[in-house]
Order: sequence, then structure tokens, then C-alpha cells
Amino acid sequence: MVTKEQIFELVDDIQDESVLEQVYDMLNYIKVSKENNIWSTLTEEQIQLVNKSYEQSKKTSMLVGHKEVKERLSKWL
Repeated sequence: MVTKEQIFELVDDIQDESVLEQVYDMLNYIKVSKENNIWSTLTEEQIQLVNKSYEQSKKTSMLVGHKEVKERLSKWL
């Protein structure tokens, strides 16, 4: 707990609002990154499928427009 207390003391001494915002942004980024790291929950096969889909998305001939997707789905709804 010593480290946490030291961080609190350092932050408490900062008077510059922009520096405080930067510290907040940095800490929040670290927190959100750890909480939302979906990659760590995927199997190797799932990761390969995501990467394959990503590579396919670079080929415009394989993409389907929003309008066409809506038309296709409207048949099911």
C-alpha cells in the first residue's frame, strides 16, 4: 500500500489542472485497456479467424455496403 500512498501524495501536490488531466488520462487508459482486453480471452483459433477477417476487409471486392446488408436482413426480420 506504500506505493499507492506515495502516488496519492504526488497527485495531491500537483496544482496544474492540465497535468492532473494528463495523469488521469494515463491511469484511465491503463485501467480501460486491462478491463477491455478481449484478446486475452480468445483461443488461438478465434484470433486467427479475426485476423483473417481483418485481412479480407482490406479487399474492397469482399465488402458489402450498409444498404445491401439492411436489404438482406430485412428478409429475415
